[in-house]
Amino acid sequence: LSQFTLTQPPAASASLAGTAQLSCTISSSFGGFQWYQHKAGRSPNFILLRDINKDKTDIGPEFSSRFSPSNDAPKKVAYLTITNVQAGDEADYYCAAWEETGSHGYLKDVKMSTLNCKTENLINSLERKKKKRNSEQNETEMPQKRHGWLTL
Repeated sequence: LSQFTLTQPPAASASLAGTAQLSCTISSSFGGFQWYQHKAGRSPNFILLRDINKDKTDIGPEFSSRFSPSNDAPKKVAYLTITNVQAGDEADYYCAAWEETGSHGYLKDVKMSTLNCKTENLINSLERKKKKRNSEQNETEMPQKRHGWLTL
């Protein structure tokens, strides 16, 4: 018997207001998958469950239609797509899946990867505004840059 395993890239990136697509490659045919979001210091949140055999998707109450599942059966890949990426989307994202013949209540494997949310455009815009304000007030204070990671 071959082992049922999942593989996710360790990192992916997306721009604010852009689209992020997280992938989860599964070693054999699968009946469905789930995605979870985990933010530091909090419990993981259920994003969605996609039951391929029943052609059914359940989305968690805290998540909007910006989060959607898809899959490529021949390539054995499950996806989570996040549209209009927001700073609040920065978190760890976990993929879980079950075998094609298995019950969706029995997850065979769980993996995680990191998505870097690119904020350069927002930071540059904020820096320009701050510099303009500083020059008007004759100040030299520099803004601090903040970086965020989205983990899948």
